[in-house]
Amino acid sequence: LVQRVSPGAIMAVGVALRVAWVLLVPTTPAVDFASYHQFAVGLATGTSTHLLYVTVPLQEIGYPLFLGGVYSLLGATAAVGRAVNVLLAFWLLVVVRRLLAPQGEVVTRTGLMLVSLWPAHIAMSSLLASENLFLPMLWSGALLTSSSTFVGGAMLGAAQAVRPVALMMM
Repeated sequence: LVQRVSPGAIMAVGVALRVAWVLLVPTTPAVDFASYHQFAVGLATGTSTHLLYVTVPLQEIGYPLFLGGVYSLLGATAAVGRAVNVLLAFWLLVVVRRLLAPQGEVVTRTGLMLVSLWPAHIAMSSLLASENLFLPMLWSGALLTSSSTFVGGAMLGAAQAVRPVALMMM
């Protein structure tokens, strides 16, 4: 089956699954996701009174800052965040394809299928989880270090601002 499906088709299915999940499974940001959303809304609307995330050790400030920028451009709603998460998932699939391409078509397609069909990542599309930004940034940094150490390192540094604990585990 893997050899008969093109990488583009696998990526299209991955994006379609995320779009379907976002549209069909209603979610409300809760716990960490709610704090990311509230902080981003405050940044986008200019109503944030303090930098909540700066005072908390190892708190992931990168994703709320990213969301705040997106919200200021497109509107401060969780629906905008979910749509951006689908685009971030597409970015991840593109990077995975490029990372795995030197390993051959079977490895590339298998890797794309795993990322496209991974249930937790599909579900995260509707949640405002920092993993949505961290994963494409992490793997983009890994990909870019082969062509530009500075750019790849900068991307990995930016990924650390999104999920510092996850990057330390590497």
